[in-house]
Amino acid sequence: MRNTVGSSNESIGLEKESGQNDTFVQDSSQLKEIGNKGKKRSFLLLLIGLFLVFLFLQRGINSFNKSRVSEGNKLTKESFVSQNGSIGNNIEEKAEVEQVKVPEVDMLLSALVYLSGTGWSGNIREELPIGIDNLGKGRLEEYLRWEEEGDAKLLIPNNEIGYFLGERAQQNITRVLKEARRQFLDYLLEKQVNKIYIDEIEREVLPPERIFYYSKNDPNSDFTRTEAVILEDKLTKDYRKLAMHVYPVDIYNRVRILKRTGIWQEQEELVEAAAKFLVFHEMTHVLQQAYVNKHLPADKNKPSIKSLWRWADKTLVGVSSKHFWDWGGGAMKDSNNKTIADESQAEGVAWLVLASVYNLNEQQASSVWKHAYGRLTKLRGQLEEIRKLSSSYPRFSPEDMAEPLAKVVEKYPDPSKARKLGMIARRIISLPAYVGYANPMQPEESNLLWRALRD
Repeated sequence: MRNTVGSSNESIGLEKESGQNDTFVQDSSQLKEIGNKGKKRSFLLLLIGLFLVFLFLQRGINSFNKSRVSEGNKLTKESFVSQNGSIGNNIEEKAEVEQVKVPEVDMLLSALVYLSGTGWSGNIREELPIGIDNLGKGRLEEYLRWEEEGDAKLLIPNNEIGYFLGERAQQNITRVLKEARRQFLDYLLEKQVNKIYIDEIEREVLPPERIFYYSKNDPNSDFTRTEAVILEDKLTKDYRKLAMHVYPVDIYNRVRILKRTGIWQEQEELVEAAAKFLVFHEMTHVLQQAYVNKHLPADKNKPSIKSLWRWADKTLVGVSSKHFWDWGGGAMKDSNNKTIADESQAEGVAWLVLASVYNLNEQQASSVWKHAYGRLTKLRGQLEEIRKLSSSYPRFSPEDMAEPLAKVVEKYPDPSKARKLGMIARRIISLPAYVGYANPMQPEESNLLWRALRD
């Protein structure tokens, strides 16, 4: 199963005007039943008239309030029509937030809890004093069920497949991806980002022809990502330039998230919004690379040099340092914390741009945040427990448990299940990214980011 970290069904929504009308009809019929005498009818009509005047004035006040704009992110409280179609104001949000189950994180936490009671020194070079029985066969079986459930959720159903696969879908989604890139750059202009970074994206980092969409229905396909461009010799990579590779499963994952908000009513609009949400995340990584490029010394501003950010005079890493871990103080500490900052910023900025592009009102924007990031509440708690447990071991970095723990679970009696459990355990190496996904940059924190980008 690919990891979906880096997305009762009771409905709630805004009060409909029809509810107010229904109340009025009921009240007026009750008034009519008070008496049938002519003397009381005039009094009744007077009451109805006063009620209508009050209702008219009240709706006028509500209309005025809804037209006000929140200056923070310019999220209007009106119904609106976006570039891609109508978005209703009377949304029916599914109130319960679906929590993400991440078996590798749960496995790591369970292992650390057990090891903390054994006197373990934190040395991963020695065989771990833990076995299958200590982790619990029932728990390991549950991880395998989570994998199956995750795959089933991310397999695009037949009645929706036409939005993702086929020649028409390929054309439509490719158009949407490139449109989202342009909208992201327009948002940067609105935020008064220094034009040298926008020009760097346009000319070097990610021109639109380097966005690719792969139309396949596979829950375990490659991840949507931006990665270094391979040069013509097929051997050298230029890490200053990126290509974006987008897969349907990651769009569909965000479709599932956004659908729970009840904001986008039409399936085509929902798919477009999800695709753009995904691109806004990836475009933040593009922006981060553009920033690094413009702060490289001349002798490092060339192809084939990896980890360019290490050579840059400035990076955006320090803007999002509040969620950094110690990682045992080892060689990977800075790299791991950069990953946290990169993913935290990408999630937070993606939400801001989505809210701006679709002109979401405050309720709608909050609903997107709730369902996109509220689903990670349990994960955040587990990660914090892992951080605290790890800090007990001075030179221990928890993502290094990936291979040692894989060797433990691969001793499971069933060979097929043992292989799958080993694959789950090896995903622990992605722990820094999970910390970033689970702690998206808060809207109020974005001011530091925009300030850095205006210099």
